[in-house]
Amino acid sequence: MTATSPELSVELIENVLREKEAALAKEQAMLEDLKGLLSRMGYELVPAAQNKVRRGRSLSAPSSVPTGAAPAGRGRGRPRKDGTVPSPSSETVAG
Repeated sequence: MTATSPELSVELIENVLREKEAALAKEQAMLEDLKGLLSRMGYELVPAAQNKVRRGRSLSAPSSVPTGAAPAGRGRGRPRKDGTVPSPSSETVAG
């Protein structure tokens, strides 16, 4: 005898829920093992705050250039030792 469409759908959903519950139980067991291992090493897991304020600039925030920053056209990074920045047209190709 074959299952009807609603019965089959319910059975599939129940199977997915069982798999999710099994995965969650496995994850919880692994987390407890990790906590035990870390505590033996002198560390502990601390839950992350849900509404924790992030430090640093947000990716969506507009960048603000502080006063005294490098002039436009110059990238960030380590300055050259001689203090000059060659223009792309002045570079020669070694032959």
